[in-house]
Amino acid sequence: MANDVDNLILEQLRAIRADSAELKRHAESTNVQLASMGQQIGALTTAVYGGRSDIDELRRRLDRVERRLELADD
Repeated sequence: MANDVDNLILEQLRAIRADSAELKRHAESTNVQLASMGQQIGALTTAVYGGRSDIDELRRRLDRVERRLELADD
């Protein structure tokens, strides 16, 4: 009888260990995905600010052209 109880306890502990290992793998996978998302957000931020810089440069050039052609309202 005591042997049956010991086997039942061991079986439950093995199940808990397996569940714990699965949760650990899932957490590690989630951490990798979050790191990847962080890198993508960083790249998008860089692209947005680079695009804004290009737009600002085009705006300055257009203003200069309008002034030279005397099209600007000063």
